[in-house]
Amino acid sequence: MNWIPINLFEVEVTPALPMLQREISDYNLNSDENKCEIEVHLYPGEIKTLCIPYTNISEVNLDEIEIFLSQPVDTNKHNISSVVTTSTKAERKCNWLKLKFNKEELNSQLPLLPQKSIQIPFQIEATNVVTSETFDLKACSSEVQIKYSCLEALEKNWCRMVSVKLVVVLHPCLLITNLNISSATRQLNYITTMQVENICDDVVRVTSCKLNCDNVVKPTHLTGIENGHIVIVDLDANDKKKLKFQIPTSTLCSAILENKFDPLSITSNISNDDFIRDKFNKAMSLEWRTGSGAKLRRGKINISLCEFNLTSFVNVVTSPIYWEFLVNDIIITESGKCSVAIGEPCPVTIQLKNITEHTISKLDLELEIFQDQENGFREWNMEDCVVCMGCQGQYFEQVAPGSSIDFEIVLVFLLVGQYNVRLKRMSANYDGISDKCGGELKRTMSNQSNPEVLSYREFSPKVVFTAVQK
Repeated sequence: MNWIPINLFEVEVTPALPMLQREISDYNLNSDENKCEIEVHLYPGEIKTLCIPYTNISEVNLDEIEIFLSQPVDTNKHNISSVVTTSTKAERKCNWLKLKFNKEELNSQLPLLPQKSIQIPFQIEATNVVTSETFDLKACSSEVQIKYSCLEALEKNWCRMVSVKLVVVLHPCLLITNLNISSATRQLNYITTMQVENICDDVVRVTSCKLNCDNVVKPTHLTGIENGHIVIVDLDANDKKKLKFQIPTSTLCSAILENKFDPLSITSNISNDDFIRDKFNKAMSLEWRTGSGAKLRRGKINISLCEFNLTSFVNVVTSPIYWEFLVNDIIITESGKCSVAIGEPCPVTIQLKNITEHTISKLDLELEIFQDQENGFREWNMEDCVVCMGCQGQYFEQVAPGSSIDFEIVLVFLLVGQYNVRLKRMSANYDGISDKCGGELKRTMSNQSNPEVLSYREFSPKVVFTAVQK
């Protein structure tokens, strides 16, 4: 090459560089090597770990690797072929998708020797997904750029780059079609009832890491403990089931409350609705799972993100009266249970406090005593079982806001057994107070057909007396 002028040109030789080749793994059957695209399918609340496998097919070590993620783009609204901006941030988010890679785990696999494989780990989470009966498929895509090199090439700023597109498709899974929150029979508990529908093609199991057998009212046939979670129910494809939970008020109240018996504050302010749902969501900590082994999928159920149509409702109810039960001057409201000896007088005091902002002009109360029978009926004829020393019906007038009254009576149990005791308000009670402070009694008109809500407004919490021999 005598025709090349000497000392006028500098020839730089490209150093040997590593070369990565993506593998098609059994983990992701939707990956296509020719298209450089990987498709991942998620359910709302699901967190999935995705490892993209690459093999160093060169004869040199791979010493450094760097990942660039583009902002996820909603493929339903944007042209995914438009200009993509990437970043070295370890985490990227869009409206419902959170995508991040584990840099420490990636670097722990370096240096990558020739003919060896590396797993590029990603965590993909479908978060903040609002679910409703009109839920449609959603999809997001993100461009992943992988730059890598060896030490010798890095000194001369040489590297290679490969890219792959992650397409995340969101499918519907569980749908909560009804949510109802009301006070239970015991004052310091709330009953949460919801209807859950499985709208996917898989069998889905509902579990909780915070609830126990005492909290779950329905279904009662719990299937045990699984990985520290109580198993609540299994839902077949297109199956619907009603779930019912008893949530202690102590798990919903703030720790700074001076009086641990203070009920959860519920008002008619609609902005308070999200706060209430978030409280119950954390107290129940419901999760779903489907499949097993390598095909196990799991995620969280977030009732705070559920949208309800006109036939569904969120109903938060509290009584205008705050009840406190005392037996022999000992408060038994929290337990709702008391053991007494037959033949001995048992002084009972039921303290009632008007917790509304209005005066209750008439409060007509009657003490009810009954037994639950094994056939499901109630026995009301207690004349041969219990003697009441005092008036079972008592009448009060002009109960001012914040003021308290005492319903006092002495009971003498004659036969061994369990007896239910509660106060019933007569139809003349509250004198229109339901119209004045409807938010404190009900949140929506739908609760008029709910017997649990009406029952709580008609009766005090029930206390179970167990009469035993001396």
